[in-house]
Amino acid sequence: DEQAARVIRRAAQVAWLVRDDPEAAVVLADRALDRLAGHPVGAALVHVLDQRANALMDLARYDEATIDLQGALDACAELDDDALYFQTAATLAWHVGHLGDLAAALDLFRRARSRVAGTAGPWREANLAMMHTDVLLQHHRPPREVEEAARIVLDLGREWQLDFHLLTLVKANVVEAYLDAGRTGDAAARLVDVPRSHS
Repeated sequence: DEQAARVIRRAAQVAWLVRDDPEAAVVLADRALDRLAGHPVGAALVHVLDQRANALMDLARYDEATIDLQGALDACAELDDDALYFQTAATLAWHVGHLGDLAAALDLFRRARSRVAGTAGPWREANLAMMHTDVLLQHHRPPREVEEAARIVLDLGREWQLDFHLLTLVKANVVEAYLDAGRTGDAAARLVDVPRSHS
């Protein structure tokens, strides 16, 4: 049943991302959840709930999406999977932040960070930083706060000479924060560090 749920979830991803059909994606995610019913909580449940929430957001069914993401985060806590918790908490934080609750979003970003000693690796750090900086931009926070939210992945990028799409988005968000604040000189100084990403 878990294997079947994975296949159905992939079909839901195709419906959402390729066919641009979030309604079909929700129906397929529901079928995947039916397959997982009665089984122990696992990563498959987290992934299906996350997929369903993404499709629900596209349908402006935000309350249902919040419930799914909270369920996914609860499952992560039950699994004691810190990396999955880190990623899921960041997604929920982005969601509630864009719904207007900055305090709840910041608390979730803090909770995500508390589950990982050191760094979570470049991709996960970039994913969290992209969501964190995006929420801060949405709420018109000061540019230094936006830059600080990106600090870990920016340092990793410099240290390892990394260039990939999510990292470029994070750098662009930092530049945008300075532009929005009218600090064009500071924005220009950081723009030179934003490469054209080929990833």
